[in-house]
Amino acid sequence: MEDYVGICRSSVKWGKISSRGAFQAIKIAATSFPKITPTLAYNGFDEYKERICYYHTWFKEYDRLYFEIWRRVTKGTSFRKAMEDVCKMNKFPVRQGLMQTALDHEYTMTLMEEDFHTCTAAIRPGVKEDKAKELIAGGVKKLVNMPKSYEDYIRKKIEIACIIGILPSEKTEATV
Repeated sequence: MEDYVGICRSSVKWGKISSRGAFQAIKIAATSFPKITPTLAYNGFDEYKERICYYHTWFKEYDRLYFEIWRRVTKGTSFRKAMEDVCKMNKFPVRQGLMQTALDHEYTMTLMEEDFHTCTAAIRPGVKEDKAKELIAGGVKKLVNMPKSYEDYIRKKIEIACIIGILPSEKTEATV
């Protein structure tokens, strides 16, 4: 689904892909999670789809933002100055408010700089920009730790239900 979230939600293509995904989710639930009803599977898929769309936007914005900052930092610019330069570009409208908040408040700046360093940690000196973009995108995804598939998503939901006591652990292990 992640490959298709950029498609216009009102398009016929999105409708077909979304419907196919829903049917696959119901099939996964029926074969791997027999205690999950088709309605629950569909609702879970719908929630998963919305989450993917949200995180898709989040990833794209942050990976490009951190890449622009990285380009400046590798040339010797401080993180704060790089953030100021990128903020002035007004290239990331979804993150514009956050960047301005970071520039005005040291705590937010520190959090963003920590996330930046986490997302760029895998980049070695001399790496080409295309590879750096890829590594930053991977770093952002790891930072968020989003389930990769509907089945992963359901397993995570079941694990949470066990932890908070909605489902007993032994039943969960038997159904998973």
